[in-house]
Formats: sequence, structure tokens, C-alpha cells
Amino acid sequence: MSEVFANAHPDLMRELFARFPSGVAAICIESDGEPDGFAVSSFAAGISLEPPIVLFSAMKESRTWGRLRQHDRIGVSILGVEQSLVCRRLAAREGDRFRDVRIETGEHGALFIAEAPVHFECSVHAEIEAGDHVLVLLQVHRGRFHADGSPLLYHLSKFHRLLAA
Repeated sequence: MSEVFANAHPDLMRELFARFPSGVAAICIESDGEPDGFAVSSFAAGISLEPPIVLFSAMKESRTWGRLRQHDRIGVSILGVEQSLVCRRLAAREGDRFRDVRIETGEHGALFIAEAPVHFECSVHAEIEAGDHVLVLLQVHRGRFHADGSPLLYHLSKFHRLLAA
């Protein structure tokens, strides 16, 4: 078993964190008729039921989050097993993130990735500084899901499918 200390190089810490599988979410809005957003693997649902709250983290220096946080409603799409290419596009730092990505516009400017198994329409509830990131608590105003949808998983820097044990 490898041991990693808190003062380790960030790449080694990233490798340690990669040992925990996570789902992948797209955080998106529509602004002036244009899509904007990014992908995160630091998403958690069910933080609170009263009110319903979900959570993700964004880098403090993220220009994208700086733009998105100013909107009344934000779309969160939990990406499905067939959407790894969509995830890679939305995670890119350069280029057209939404090229060939099918989107759906919700009310109030929230934007969703078409065919994602879960959609949440949210507003910012709170932000908490956490090291080089900010934890973003989003209040869920409405959501929808496909009963047979399966999420895309990210583990050890690769995409995976969820399989029953």
C-alpha cells in the first residue's frame, strides 16, 4: 500500500483522490443565447432534503464558474454512460465546449445536456472556501430523471460503467 502525506506533490495527491470513484456532472447555463458551462467530478446529491441541496466544487480561479454563479438558475446534468465524449468536451480548457453536444434549455436560463439520466434545476444556496476550491451548495428547485438511466463513473482517470455487484 502506498502512503501519501499532506505535503505531497499535487500530482501524487490527485492520484490518491482518483482512487475514489465519482459520478460526472455538467454545470451549465444559457447566457445571451449561448451555452456556457463545465464538467465536474466533485458532485454530491442529497446533502439536504429540507431544502433539497446538492454540492460540487470549483476552482477559485475558474472563469467559467465566475460567469455561471451570477445567474438565477443553473442546470446540473448527471452524465450517462454514453456521454464520456461530452464530458471530455465540457472539461476542456480551450475550444468550443458545446460543439456537437445536444442541449436543452430550461426555464430561467438553466441549460441541460440532452439524454443525461438526471437533470436538476438549481440556484446558488451558498459558497464555502475550501483551499484552492470553493464548495458550491445548490438548492434544487426541480428535477427529472430517466428510470432506466445509468450514470457515467470516473475512477483512476478513466470512465467506467456502474455494474451490479
